[in-house]
This record gives sequence, C-alpha cells and structure tokens, in this order.
Amino acid sequence: MASSPQVDTTGLQAIVLGNVAGCPLVRHIVLAVPEPEALRRFVASLYPFLRFGSNLPAEGEKAVINLSLAAPALKQVLPVDVYAKLETAFRDPPDAERLGDAGASAASSWWEGQFTGDEVGAFVHLFATDDSALEAATAQVVQAATDAGIPELHPRAGGGRLDARYLAPGPVGKGARLHFGYVDGLSNAKVAWDGAPSDVRPVDPRAVVLGYNCDSFPCAPARDPAAVLFRDSSYLAFRWIYQDVAAFERFLTEKGPPLFPAMAPAVAREMLAAKLMGRWRDGTPLALSPDAPAPERGDEAFTFASDPIGLACPVSAHIRVMNPKGERLSGMAATTGIPQVVRRGMPYGPELAGDRDDGVDRGVLGMFVCASIREQFMRLAAWATRNNFSDVFPAHGKDQDTLIGNRAVPGATRTFAIPSAGGTGRVDALPDFLRTKGTQYLMLMSRRAMQQVCGLD
Repeated sequence: MASSPQVDTTGLQAIVLGNVAGCPLVRHIVLAVPEPEALRRFVASLYPFLRFGSNLPAEGEKAVINLSLAAPALKQVLPVDVYAKLETAFRDPPDAERLGDAGASAASSWWEGQFTGDEVGAFVHLFATDDSALEAATAQVVQAATDAGIPELHPRAGGGRLDARYLAPGPVGKGARLHFGYVDGLSNAKVAWDGAPSDVRPVDPRAVVLGYNCDSFPCAPARDPAAVLFRDSSYLAFRWIYQDVAAFERFLTEKGPPLFPAMAPAVAREMLAAKLMGRWRDGTPLALSPDAPAPERGDEAFTFASDPIGLACPVSAHIRVMNPKGERLSGMAATTGIPQVVRRGMPYGPELAGDRDDGVDRGVLGMFVCASIREQFMRLAAWATRNNFSDVFPAHGKDQDTLIGNRAVPGATRTFAIPSAGGTGRVDALPDFLRTKGTQYLMLMSRRAMQQVCGLD
C-alpha cells in the first residue's frame, strides 16, 4: 500500500477540519440547480467569503460559510467525460433501499414533499456565533443567489430553512448533548493530515479527500486528469434525521426496570440507554466502565476485542456497529475493513421536557464527509440495517443497530439481546427511534477545484 499523503489543509473547506469552535448556530440554505453562468456568478460572489484551512471565523467575522455542490450543478459546468468519472453513487439519487430508508423514511417523503433531490444544485452551510451574525450571513448568501438568478428551495412545508443549535455541553467540558441525552462528538474521527496516522490521529487522509485513489482507499475520479482536478475535495452526505424523543424516553421507562430488576428504576433506565448506545449518556464507554458512568474516561481509547459476546457492550449497540474496533470482521468486511468518515452534526428543534410528544419537529442535521459514498457512508448504513459483518452476530444477520436501525426494512428483526453473567435479557419489539426526512449527496470542493471548475481567477 502506498504511503499516506500529506494534505495541504489550507485548500480544504473548514467543515472537513473539525467542529466550528465558538459557533453554536447552524443554518443550511438549499439552492436550486442553476444555469452554468448563474452558478459561476454565484460562486464568484460567494468565494471571497468561504473559509478554507481553518475552523474559525476570519478575524473580525462572526460566521463561517461553506459551499457544497450537488451532482446536477456540477453536471452543468463539467465536461461530459470529467463528470462521468465522478463516483456513480454521487451522480445517482441516494439509494434509499441501501440506506435502510423504508416505511416512514422512504425517499418519497423526503424534504417534506417540497422538492426532490434532482432539483437541488447546492447547499450553503452557515455557522455563526450569534443570531445577528447568522442573519447577516444569510442575507449575504440570499442576495448573492438572487443576483445570480438562483432560486432558494425551502425544505419545510411552512417555508422554513434547516436551522440547528447547540443544546448543552457534556460533563467535564467535553462534547455536546443531543436530544436523546447522549454526549456527542467524543469519538469523531481524527485525521492525520500530515500523512502519518497515529493513536492520536488514526484516520488516513485518503479516507476523507479525493485524488489519492489506491486499493485500500478507492475513490472516484480514480485517475488523472480528473483525479488531479478534484484532489483534496470530499464527498458529503447530508442527512436530515427526526428523533422521536418521547418514544425513546418512554421505552427506557417501560423496558429498563424489567430488564434490570435489581436496580432502582432510574438507574435501570440509564443502564438500558447505555446498552443501546454503547456509552453511558455522559459519554463513558461501556467497554471501559460497564457498571457505572465515569465521564472523565469519555474520550479514552478502547476496543471490543475482549468482549466477543457483548457482556459489557451489546454487539448491536450503536457505537459498536458504527466502529467495531478490535472486533473480528467476516465476509466482505474482512477485506474492506471498518469504513471511516468524518461526522459533523448539530441538533435542531427545542429540547423536550418529559416523555409526552409535543408534536414539535426535533432531531439532528448530520454531515458525513468521505472519499467514497459507496464504500464508506453507504457501507456503514448497510451495517446499521443488517448486522452481518462479524461472527459476533446471530447467523441470520437480520439484527439492526439498536438506535438508528429501521424496523420497516423487510425481514429485519426487532429484537435486542443484552447478555449478562446471569443470562440474556431481550427486547422483542424494538421501536423506531428515528425517521429520515431528507438525504442529499454533495461535493465539498477544495479551493483549487472550485477555482478551476467555476472559472475563478
């Protein structure tokens, strides 16, 4: 295998480099497919304000602006032969079946019926320090789109945009809480941009950026000159996910005490929440502390190698399915290994008080950055839908990720086994906790790619 490349990060858009520090507000503006010259005018107008090479606002500014383009927009400005070399999964509409989006999550209901994915040309991603900065950046983007003749698409039936907001910090100052109460951001992939993966930064940059195709990290375009053109760009899968917080909290209340009868009901609820995620809600990995939270250990390294049957962490727990590190893989997974993506997300909607559904839309807006949608993002989605990539799972391979699995997938089980020294507890009617409301594949272009593709000086 060729040695890892050292990436010039000054040409990467900030979303790839990390969470945007000090920017608790996020807005995603969706734009329609433009005519070629309209796209060039829009990008030229916005380009001076895009943030490359840093995850902080520029000096004197209070917002970060990222721009990603969908396949229909790139098709307008790329030569036919170059466009054809982009990954097929990117050029095609998202494969809802492969993503496990059935039933209420079916693609026919995405974007609240306001538009379809093939009408999308671009996303502008805004990160702001406060409301006034967010509105100022929004006005700037909308004016640039209007001047270029590009209509805005509103994904909400009432005409609203996709806004998200930081909820609350996790314990000991690490991570941030999501609607289900878990601390997020402790296990985000850390990329070795200098080309030397280590324990501190274990992710090879070829898992994140295009232009370095090899057997271990396949990506498209795979060869020159298209590969050179898009070098250091990334594919971006955007997901709008509704979270049924009321159903989740009721599930903990109803199922926790019977599963863990020796515990006080409140403790049993938290134990069940930990078994579903693979972490206590304060971020402590069960692999490190299976009996009680220890938030100071939330970002320590761990594997599942010493827990083959899931005594500490059930084999279908969310973090174990998404990153089964140390676990023996089988089938194709034994060859391809564990897909790595850089994940960024922010909760949207107000927090729910109690466990009664108030009818308010809430969830998470997720962004998954990778070099191959098919080999990384889609493969992880398939693992969540069918737990069949390791011998630790039942031979039928029909169990699902406990949190993000879609029980409407044909043939999927609704069982969740929780092994213990005294026997195996079991949930036989695992509910759906999530619903997909939209998916869009985008490209986050590097500075050089944007300059060349859009004809910038």
